[in-house]
Amino acid sequence: MKHYILLLLAALCFPIALAAQELRIDKVLDGRYRKNVHTTDVIYTGEHLSGMPISYYHSLTVEDDEQIMEAVARAVAADEKYALEKEITRVGQHIFFCFFRINNYGMGSRYIVFKDMRYASSGKKQQQTLIYMESTKNPEDVRKMFKK
Repeated sequence: MKHYILLLLAALCFPIALAAQELRIDKVLDGRYRKNVHTTDVIYTGEHLSGMPISYYHSLTVEDDEQIMEAVARAVAADEKYALEKEITRVGQHIFFCFFRINNYGMGSRYIVFKDMRYASSGKKQQQTLIYMESTKNPEDVRKMFKK
């Protein structure tokens, strides 16, 4: 009987452990770059998002800082393995653009949108943008935000 109770507890704890799973981008979005002159860190929640299909928005734009850009690009690449749905454009081994949908375990989905202009074919602009969002809406509704 004890074995069944332990198995039941383990089964109940597994989704909780997965929900607490930290993404690699969490480390670059933790505020460490907020006061850096080469970054713009924006967070929107609540009424700022009314009428939008998302409940949380966090973006980090980096310009002209190769060290931060490499940290962000590595974090995004590491989180690719968690994507249930993904759209990726690569230039060689580097991610130029991606849109990932990641399960948020009972609370909708998490989305990562990333664009690295260092690998754009037209001009070498030293800029990249990382956007993290949370939503309980349909993934297509979230995608429409970027097609306008």
